Amino acid sequence: MLDCPSILLTGILRDPKYKINSNQLVATNNKFKNKKLRIKPELLELLKLRADKTFSVFELCYAYEKVPTCKELTKQQIMQFIVRNLKRLEGKGLAVKTCIKRGGGTRYKLLNGFHEGQYTVGSPHCSGGLGKAKVNALLLDKLAKKLGEHEVNLVVTLSEIDEYKNLGLQNPSVKAPLRLLYTEARDYSSKLLGKIKATESLIAEIHR
Repeated sequence: MLDCPSILLTGILRDPKYKINSNQLVATNNKFKNKKLRIKPELLELLKLRADKTFSVFELCYAYEKVPTCKELTKQQIMQFIVRNLKRLEGKGLAVKTCIKRGGGTRYKLLNGFHEGQYTVGSPHCSGGLGKAKVNALLLDKLAKKLGEHEVNLVVTLSEIDEYKNLGLQNPSVKAPLRLLYTEARDYSSKLLGKIKATESLIAEIHR
């Protein structure tokens, strides 16, 4: 037998005015799913550095502890913050749990959907702000990675230049098109040298 509140509730649900529109539910659900994830800038920079590799909660926590402006946070606060945000990333389909080998522990990997169109940058987590640190560890990490990329590209380009020379000597009939390719590669190597010099200068300046 239904009590009075149950009878009232049943009557309300049967009232056409309170009929649930399935299209509205779907629209509301899609709106929630499509809402961009807001990520703290400190965490976002660390995630970008690990975009092409797997990482554990502890590795991310350790890196977060090294952010110069976040010294005020305790290890427990950082752990809770990292775990909570990794769950949010999983929920949005931007990260997934993985395991490299048995007994290796849980690791995470960012998916291809992790790009600027899927998230927004939130307010700084730490009061100091990323740009006010005397030595910005995050920026140094990014610059070191960029420097390594430029150096690898330079080695490849120099090898390419040497090969064009050899091919020109071995195949005189195609010397004209090879000369064009040789010139393009040489110009590109000059640009890479400039990028390397500029990046090294900035790193040296930050270390002062």
